[in-house]
Amino acid sequence: MLSYYDNREFFDPKHPSGIDWTVNAQSMSKLLVNIGLIRNNKYQEIMDFAVYPSIYFCTDGESENKYATHHFAATWLPKKIQNKNKNKRHRRIGKLKKLARKILGDRLYEKLKKLRVFS
Repeated sequence: MLSYYDNREFFDPKHPSGIDWTVNAQSMSKLLVNIGLIRNNKYQEIMDFAVYPSIYFCTDGESENKYATHHFAATWLPKKIQNKNKNKRHRRIGKLKKLARKILGDRLYEKLKKLRVFS
């Protein structure tokens, strides 16, 4: 999976911003599907890989299984390319998602997320 990044280009002249905004999870999921991943958000072992449900890494909600929170802040971009307005928008959206999860609860929020209500 690390070899995927050897030729990975983050600059995309076809995109209006000039940046390929494809998130790591999407790229890695494609690679894992090719070797047997079933997209069901459940723990799986594929070849030598352990794939954990998103609740372990990608949520702001509280869970006994939560290991970390991914804030999707695009801090990997050079400062001159980072768009302050885009970062503000991402923070606002993140706060709204966090509020929605708090109001709805983890289970309902995750169901709505699967329906792409919160994408």
